[in-house]
Amino acid sequence: MKKAVVLALAAIMVLGVAGAAFAGSATYTDSTTPLASVNNSAAPGVVSATVNPKISLTVVAPDAGQTVAFGAVDPGATYAGKKVTLTVVSNKKFNLTSTQDVTSFGSLTLVRDFTDKTGQAKTAGASFDDNYSIVVPADADPQAYSASVTYSAVQVN
Repeated sequence: MKKAVVLALAAIMVLGVAGAAFAGSATYTDSTTPLASVNNSAAPGVVSATVNPKISLTVVAPDAGQTVAFGAVDPGATYAGKKVTLTVVSNKKFNLTSTQDVTSFGSLTLVRDFTDKTGQAKTAGASFDDNYSIVVPADADPQAYSASVTYSAVQVN
C-alpha cells in the first residue's frame, strides 16, 4: 500500500511539472509532432519616415495692406519709426535677403537698417527687424512717391 501511494504522488508531481512547463502558449503543428512552445516576442517592425525641407517667411508691416505708410510729409524733413518684422521658420540653414526698387521714389531717400542674413541656423522661429525712415529733400515735387521692398528666405546646405 505504501508503494502505491508513493507512485501516485510521483505521477502527480510529474504531471504538475509538465503542466507548469506548458503553462504559456502552445501550438500544435499536427497530430504526429510534439507540442511546441510559441515564442511571443518578436523584433519590432521597421519604422521609417522622410522629413521634407520646410521654410516659411512671415512679414508683419506696421500699416494695413503690408505697407509702410508715412502719409503726408513735409519737404526738408526726415521721418523715422516704421518697423517691419520678419519671422523665419526653417528646418535647414537659410539665407534671408532683401531687395528694394526705388525707381518711383524720386528724390526721396529710403533708409533701412536691415542687412542680409546668410548662413542662419535652422530655427523654429527667428525674428529680424527692418527699421524704415525716409528723407524728404526741401525741393521734392509735391506728388505721391512709392518704393517696393522684397524679402526672400531660401534654404541652403
